[in-house]
Amino acid sequence: MTENTETAIVSQPVQESRALITSQGFVNTCDLTTRQGKLTVIKAVNNAQSLAGVPEGTVIDVCDIVTKPGVRKARDPRLPNTPCINTYLIDTEGNAYMSQSDGIAQSAEFIVANFPDMGKSESEGCVPLYVEVTSLPNGNTVKSLVPAE
Repeated sequence: MTENTETAIVSQPVQESRALITSQGFVNTCDLTTRQGKLTVIKAVNNAQSLAGVPEGTVIDVCDIVTKPGVRKARDPRLPNTPCINTYLIDTEGNAYMSQSDGIAQSAEFIVANFPDMGKSESEGCVPLYVEVTSLPNGNTVKSLVPAE
């Protein structure tokens, strides 16, 4: 059984529109009405560095967020790989950071719901964020994106 994916392209200027949201709930705050916006998405998805490599507490001036379906490789080769959400954070310098963390994906979704243009219409031009990591008793961690303001 194949799954149909519908994507709507928003043609209003970014400051007048909300983020692009697919029927599956994935988001893209890049301006897809311009060549530069489309290239930004492609470069982010193809060249992102791991968000795990950024030291905890480092502030990233995030101006765009893209999420898309992904597959998380199982740590144990006897276990199946699992579906996840790939989250891409794009900073004001054009650097992209990727995470498969459920907590990062949930934080990103909530941030986009509150800042659909990711602060582009404000003087900051971005939303400064940092990663907060909380250790759980079972040894796992929960990661979240926290506004630096």
